Amino acid sequence: MITQKKIARYFNIIIAVILIIATMINLSALIDNLSSQPMVIALICLTIIYAMANVAKGGHKESSWTGFTRLPPVIAWVMWGLSAATLIILLGTFLAFAYKNLRPIRKSKLPVRQVLFGNLANAGGSILGLHLIYLVLRGTQPILDASGNYTGFITVMIALIGSSAISIALIVLTQPITIEQIIRDTNKYLIPEILVILAGLVLPIIFVQVNVTVFIVILAFIAMQIYRQAQVENSETQLKQRITEMTTLNKLGATIASQLSIVSSLESVYSELNSLLSATTIYIALYDEDQNTLDYRYVVVNGKRVERDKEILGEGLPRYVIREKRAIRYTRAEVRRLFKNIYDTRELTDAQYMIAPLKVSTKVIGILGVGHESNPQAFSEHDFSLFQTITSQASLAIRNATLYDRTVRLADNLSIINQSLQDVMFNLDRDDALRTACQIAAGVTRANKAAIFLLEPKSDNQLRCIESVGFDGLDFTEQVLYQPDIFHDGVQIINDIASSTDIDIIKQAEAGQYDAFVSIPLRSGNTIVGSLNVYHDAPHYYEPPEINLLEMLTNQITAALDNADLLQALELYAAEQAQLVHLSRISGGTLELEQLIYDVCEMLAQMMHVSRAEIGLWNPDKKILRLESPDDVSMGLKTSELDISRIPEIEALLSPSSPGSLRIFNHTEQYPPDLRYYMESNGDATLGMSPMRLNSQTIGFIILGNRQPREFSDNDYRLLEMANHQITVQIHNAQVHTQTEEQLVNRLEQLALIEDIARQISEALELDIIIQNVLEASLQSTQANFASIALIERDAPRTFDIIWREVVGDRLVPDRITLEMEDGVVGEVVNSGEMLIIPENDDFDAYFPPTDASQTFRSTLAVPMITGNKVIGVLNLESVEADFFTMEQASFIKSLAGHAAISIDNANLLVERERQINILTLLRELSLDALSVIHPEDIVDAVLRTALILLEGDETAIYRYNKQTHQLMFSGGVRSDQGQIVTAQPIIPQTILEEAIQKMTLQFVPDIHQSQHYQDFADYDKVSHNSIIIMPVARRQQIHEILCIAFNDVRKFSHNDFNIVDLLAVQVAGHLENASLNEEITANNDRMRAILDSTRDGIILLNNDGRIQDVNDSAIRLTGNNLNNHLFKPLTSVAQLDGHSDESASAWQKIVDAYQESPDKVHNTDYAFVHGDGEDDYVQVKLLVNRVEDETGDTIGHLLIFRDITEENKLQGFRDTMQSMVLHDLRGPLTAIVTSMYVAENILALYNGDFEDLKQSLTKTFKVSLSSSEDMLRQVDTLRDLPMMARMQVKPQALPMYDIAEIAYSSLSANFEESEIDIELDIEPKHLVFVDESLIRRVVVNLLHNAYKFTPEKGKVLIRLLEDGKKENYVCIQIADTGPGIPEDQRDRIFGQYIQIEDNNHRPRAGGKGTGLGLNFCKLAVEAHGGQIWVEADSPLSGGCFSFTLPITDWRPSSSSTDDNAE
Repeated sequence: MITQKKIARYFNIIIAVILIIATMINLSALIDNLSSQPMVIALICLTIIYAMANVAKGGHKESSWTGFTRLPPVIAWVMWGLSAATLIILLGTFLAFAYKNLRPIRKSKLPVRQVLFGNLANAGGSILGLHLIYLVLRGTQPILDASGNYTGFITVMIALIGSSAISIALIVLTQPITIEQIIRDTNKYLIPEILVILAGLVLPIIFVQVNVTVFIVILAFIAMQIYRQAQVENSETQLKQRITEMTTLNKLGATIASQLSIVSSLESVYSELNSLLSATTIYIALYDEDQNTLDYRYVVVNGKRVERDKEILGEGLPRYVIREKRAIRYTRAEVRRLFKNIYDTRELTDAQYMIAPLKVSTKVIGILGVGHESNPQAFSEHDFSLFQTITSQASLAIRNATLYDRTVRLADNLSIINQSLQDVMFNLDRDDALRTACQIAAGVTRANKAAIFLLEPKSDNQLRCIESVGFDGLDFTEQVLYQPDIFHDGVQIINDIASSTDIDIIKQAEAGQYDAFVSIPLRSGNTIVGSLNVYHDAPHYYEPPEINLLEMLTNQITAALDNADLLQALELYAAEQAQLVHLSRISGGTLELEQLIYDVCEMLAQMMHVSRAEIGLWNPDKKILRLESPDDVSMGLKTSELDISRIPEIEALLSPSSPGSLRIFNHTEQYPPDLRYYMESNGDATLGMSPMRLNSQTIGFIILGNRQPREFSDNDYRLLEMANHQITVQIHNAQVHTQTEEQLVNRLEQLALIEDIARQISEALELDIIIQNVLEASLQSTQANFASIALIERDAPRTFDIIWREVVGDRLVPDRITLEMEDGVVGEVVNSGEMLIIPENDDFDAYFPPTDASQTFRSTLAVPMITGNKVIGVLNLESVEADFFTMEQASFIKSLAGHAAISIDNANLLVERERQINILTLLRELSLDALSVIHPEDIVDAVLRTALILLEGDETAIYRYNKQTHQLMFSGGVRSDQGQIVTAQPIIPQTILEEAIQKMTLQFVPDIHQSQHYQDFADYDKVSHNSIIIMPVARRQQIHEILCIAFNDVRKFSHNDFNIVDLLAVQVAGHLENASLNEEITANNDRMRAILDSTRDGIILLNNDGRIQDVNDSAIRLTGNNLNNHLFKPLTSVAQLDGHSDESASAWQKIVDAYQESPDKVHNTDYAFVHGDGEDDYVQVKLLVNRVEDETGDTIGHLLIFRDITEENKLQGFRDTMQSMVLHDLRGPLTAIVTSMYVAENILALYNGDFEDLKQSLTKTFKVSLSSSEDMLRQVDTLRDLPMMARMQVKPQALPMYDIAEIAYSSLSANFEESEIDIELDIEPKHLVFVDESLIRRVVVNLLHNAYKFTPEKGKVLIRLLEDGKKENYVCIQIADTGPGIPEDQRDRIFGQYIQIEDNNHRPRAGGKGTGLGLNFCKLAVEAHGGQIWVEADSPLSGGCFSFTLPITDWRPSSSSTDDNAE
């Protein structure tokens, strides 16, 4: 093919030949014309200027120097003709060529020869065109006449313009340039060039008409201008070059820093070196310090990638650079001179070298080298500095990429092992499994050969090769000597056979043709059963990662030796099933989307004038392009798939940053086979692909195909871009609509399925039916291949009952197992209580494949089954496809698991409830039997039979234990005989019974053969049972009986057994205790009845409902009613009886009313019952009420006690009569004594005799006697008034409390003053109280007198009024003193009659004791006013304090209260 480059080359040669011919033709005439010295000087100057312009132009493609290069030939042509012009061009070109060979153009992209010949062609072609145009225009020769004038100026001008057009044509012919560039270059360079030429036409006139000196000066100016312009352009070129280098370095740094692949990093380094340096050889080698090798990872010679083997680092430039850790730049001659004594330098190929170490910190990881095969000056000092900078940037990136590459390679090897181990572990073909293991071993270590040896069964020192790879055609020994010491020490490694001295190893290496090997022992537990060997045909250093990988492989090989045949069959079947499931899942679509694609494709084909159009929908999950195109036959869509991962040109369009809206592929260009096949299969000569992007995401492609080659115009691009946007939005909306519709349909189906399943499992009561429905629903809804439910055993939390179904073809294979699991997927879900989705089972460490399953599963979905906050099991689904389960499926299965958990829990509860009902029924029957029998022997028989049935035992027995004699006596026993229960006595060692009594705990013996008691038992051979439960029966913290339940079979006792035994123990203890207590209760009841009947007090026992539970004879006698007829009837029934006397009826009614209001109101009240007209028929009783409490202190009833007080009241009446008579007789004399004492005191006060001492003594005696007499008089009044207090009429009136207190104090003021006791009255006169003045004054007097008696001399007494009376319309009066106070334990009882404080340390002031009636009077008087009196806990003074409340408003006592008191 003739290219533009070849045309330019041929044109340059033709022009050069024509110039030489034109010069030679008229050379003699030219020499004749150059006779004068000025003309020779002018010609030389013009030649030098032309050479300078060519040197300055150099390798620049721009035409800015064209004017300078054309100026000298044009001047010569005008002055002397064509021969002079061509001579200047040839001589100037020769001078420039010579100069440039001495000083080559730096960084010229074109050879010097090509540059100069191009300039020669441009200048020569232009001058020849100028001369030809001039001749065509019939211009005359010479152009200048003798006087220096032009013979045809206009003709010259036209010729010059024509030559400019020829120059443009030459540029187009010799350079790849566009129209826009030509327009730009014409405006920038050609117009200034024409101006320079026009100005230069003046020079011939100056040369002829002026003088040569001016001509030479102008030429010198032009030369200076050329030099200046050259400097400017060279500076600009260097600046651009420096910017380019820095940009390239930054780009290189960013590129290699962003790449982790070693290949990509090396390619990036090479690309940048090639763009910056003129090198013919570039190589990058990585250094392995441990093996002392150089691995040439990237070598390029003359632009072609070549492979070079890894080599041992010997003497040479690489070793020198690595040892010295510095870069070098040498020519071939310098290398030979410097290193001729170190190594052979005759094999040096490049003329110049640059080599630099790749260093990270101080560690050399490799070298980077460049060279030029012919130019010893190819790399300047600047290049060397740039080269070192690139090396520094590349070192860290290459180190990182190397580490990443090693990591990836290690991960790939691990992945290969993990993936390929399935072929080993589950390959049922044993030979094939071991062969696969050998291939894996050779693959991960890049070995040439591998073999597996096993110990000979009948030999202890021979290993037999059972499988090998890579030894084809070799006489490899099948048996080798087993060396236990080597294997037990660990791995045997021989990096180089030449270094071994073992003759057997050397012989084996010669037979197997290998130079290095490693042997890894195969261990089964702690026993070595063989070895795995890998071999290398060359010396090889075995790195630790390789050894670790091989050790991992040996562990799996050991485990796979017995399972290899089975595994192969399983994997083959699983692969077939995975393909079938995958094919069924990738099909589908909706009618709306299909119709849209069909219409769009038809429209695009017409709009873009192409043979066909189709839509490619991108599936990012499967990395597949789904192609949809119209089918003219079916009027629907044809669907196919394209794997674009193998077509990088299309895959690159997926990136949002990829340029252009349409990528064109032509059948004439070279593309990957998959793309070419796709085009050929559709008959496309031209293929266009336009990515459909939405929100920076590529959702597919618009694909246009045409059977004929076609070019797309700019309008086509714009039209397609607009159509692309609309189509993208429409298809996206259609996809969203389709996806939403599918999701709604799926959701409705799932809801319907859940509803149907919930109905089925809620209706089902049997656990197996519920589990079957759930498993089948799970498989149906998710299309999984395996489903299981793992239920947690109640008695063993880490034991699971697993029920599963496996889909094999079109069949469901069921199975059920019980396993103990600590870890695994089920264990993880149970521990966390969270759902677990495993995209790839092999990547999940806790995954264990299902036992006995016939397929290999890749992904798992496990959901906890939770009721309340408790996990009862796990619903587990598995698929043969990786990453199979979606979040939508997981949500559905989670809901299904929730329904299933509730139903399963309900079913378990139902089973448990039925079991409990059976147990409770038997226990109830036992209770009924115990209640229906009287004798303990019958209860024992009922207990034995119930225990036998409850625990499904074979024999039972009860022994009685006598604590005093420590003897065991057989009380009874039964056994089951062919469905009948008969009497029997099992043979049981007494020692085990005694141990149960001693420990007071249940004894469970699952196997008597492991019990020391049975082994030491003399009658061990006669024992018929194998398991036994020994249950001590404790009653009141004492062992009284032992119940034994024996079983003929060895029995593993469950949690249910323990619960039954606990319930039975309680029941047995209760029934036996009841039987024991029954006799005691009977005897106690008889004794209690005798006691009740013998007491004089009547007793009625009521429960909390007021019903009569029991009565005694005295109650019947005192009330006059036969209360036995009212047992278990309400107490009100007694009050409603006919035949009561009025008094009895009234008494009963008051008792009933008060009791119903509160039992406490009945307590300590008096009632009268009249049985007849006789004196003895009138009975007065005092009714007492006692609470009846249980052991916890709760009230369970009340005891009404009727105490006969008839005689007591008669005696009290007689006592009151006698007391009134005595008090009346005493009051008269006491009054006379008091009056006489007052008279005597007054007389003594009037006496003024000389007996002053006697007067004082008598006065003092009178005061003491008067005080005692008044005190005695008050006590007599108190004794007189007490019997009348209950019946007295209180006459209240509004009175100032201040006056009452002051009068009371005045009556005792002499006593207070004599003892120097200060009294404070803190009551305002305005406070009124509504009281009986006489009673309240005596209350104050009594309290003040009490304070006086116990207050020490110089003490203090306080009387104050508080408005807070703790009751509405009441005030509080407080009387406090500084005496010893009242002890806390006597404050409540001090207001009783005849109660006095017992305190020997604090005697009353007046000496002796009082009557104990004063405070009782105070209490009665205050309560008669509706108030209260009490002793304060916190006194305002240091001693005691009495407080009482009095009304401040009008009040009157109720009539009912008066009547009750009258009673």
